[in-house]
Amino acid sequence: MASTQPRVAAKQPTESKRKFSMQLRALVATIFGPWKFYSSIESKMKVAKISDRRADILQKMRTVDRKGTEIKQLQTETEALKIEIEANILSYSKSDCLKFASAFHNRLPRELRYMVYEHFISNLRSDLKIRSQDPIYYQHSKLLHIKDSNHYIFIADWVGLTVATEAAAYLYSQTQFRLLYAHQIDHFLKIPTNIFGYDLDPKTLIRSLELVVHYDKVAHWYKKSNSMLGANKKPDADGIREIRNTQIRSLNTLLGIKNIEGFRLIVLVNADRFELQSRVRALDVLKDIGPTLWRLKEKGMRIEVAQSYKFSFDIDNCFGGWLDGSLEQWETSIEERREMFAPTKNRMNVDKVLEDSVLSRAF
Repeated sequence: MASTQPRVAAKQPTESKRKFSMQLRALVATIFGPWKFYSSIESKMKVAKISDRRADILQKMRTVDRKGTEIKQLQTETEALKIEIEANILSYSKSDCLKFASAFHNRLPRELRYMVYEHFISNLRSDLKIRSQDPIYYQHSKLLHIKDSNHYIFIADWVGLTVATEAAAYLYSQTQFRLLYAHQIDHFLKIPTNIFGYDLDPKTLIRSLELVVHYDKVAHWYKKSNSMLGANKKPDADGIREIRNTQIRSLNTLLGIKNIEGFRLIVLVNADRFELQSRVRALDVLKDIGPTLWRLKEKGMRIEVAQSYKFSFDIDNCFGGWLDGSLEQWETSIEERREMFAPTKNRMNVDKVLEDSVLSRAF
């Protein structure tokens, strides 16, 4: 008879192992989501709590998005209201100014209106940082954008075309403009190119003009448009002759000024203060433009000629009195000054020649 071995009972898991298994499954359920490992009541309870927290967070995020959209909509509506308010204020201000300007023009005599315009022009000079006795550069960047500034006396939309035109005409008549190049004269005197865009004729308004004349320099735009000068190269003899002819033609344009009697023209011949050759070339310029200056003088124009240097305030009245005599005396004075600059023995040295530079405007 075969002997039989008694069966050994299967080992039951200990309580500690069972508890560890439940904790592990609950942890896995926490990490991987509520859709797996629902093997114990404990894990199901923890997963339920996580789902509630997720739902609460999602709800709050949706609320934040909704509130953000509402805020953006309110901001858009606020900006639209601001624009509408500013437009209404602008319209009201313009309407009120137009009424005031109309009464101003109709009730005040011209003399008092001119006093008001003078006040505004003083403010304009202050904004441009230009002293009352100094000229205003033609095509100054700020002057070109004057209609975009806060000088409303010159803007027809605010004061009406009549007052704006009268104020602009007064500025033209009371201002000494400075042109950096002679070939700007023609552009300056044309009606369509006046700085305000109104139907103003500078030839009938301006009473004083300051003009800088160079030996071989022209504006960049003029150099580009003239094939003889080229865009970048230094002018040769033919180019300099073309520059001089252009300067003479431009000076002759001043004969078209309506009230030429008593008109004041200041011609500044540019040179290098400490280079004798540059000052000799300035004498060449004076000799070439002399006949034209005499023609303007005979028409009644008051002409003053001076030497200008690098800075606008550095002006030397070394040609004072040269225009008082005849054209022949003018040419004689030029030749005498040229002799002073000649590098000959017993002639004046450089220091002596430069003593006539007074570094101040004499007129």
